Amino acid sequence: MISEHKLASTYSSFWRVALPFSDAFTRRMNLATQAFAQYYELDVASDRAALVSEMSFRLLGRIFRNAEASLDRAAVDESAQEAWSYIARFPDSGLLPAPTASEIAEAQVLSARLNTFFRDEGAGEPLIVNPSFDGCGLVDNCAGDILAGTTLYEIKNVDRNFRIVDVRQLIVYCALNAEKPKYPINSVGLVNGRSGRFYRIDLDLLALDLAGSSAADLFSEVVTFMSSELASR
Repeated sequence: MISEHKLASTYSSFWRVALPFSDAFTRRMNLATQAFAQYYELDVASDRAALVSEMSFRLLGRIFRNAEASLDRAAVDESAQEAWSYIARFPDSGLLPAPTASEIAEAQVLSARLNTFFRDEGAGEPLIVNPSFDGCGLVDNCAGDILAGTTLYEIKNVDRNFRIVDVRQLIVYCALNAEKPKYPINSVGLVNGRSGRFYRIDLDLLALDLAGSSAADLFSEVVTFMSSELASR
């Protein structure tokens, strides 16, 4: 079994055929992003950015789940510990030092910025943290970031533009949801808490722009590939 990240970031031959207009779409997407906050210069070493981002997401999730405007010190420290334990499991993390007080503070800034985005852009929408999707074929069970109403968002707190692999990841989630429906997803979005920018698009328009097909046809093609012998090679 493989993760949704692995499927989205590899199998380039499949993705070139499935999404023939990826290059043009990616250019348009980054030109069409919208601002929800000013750019924020993250004051951490580049090799610690993933840890800070994970901490910020766990803080955000705790705020959403408990409907709290802010968290007490114990909740912040617990979220930081959870993020550290999670990131430390990955082979390329090495001997990952525990988060510092300044890194936790940076994570709190990011989570506050993201909270503002979802409060303003998804006003009144029910929020689901880590919506789960059943696996299919070679792809294991997985979870997205935030489902706000009928829009599935992936958070990318990175110092770069959005990339096609980010969009592929959302497509994989939507294909899994189309195969085994759990949520009403009509659109997808990417959010960057560092740059303060986001992009959102309707699923049928996304499929048309990327593949020249309907969303249903695109998701069916992805599911077929997940279940094929080609995907297991």
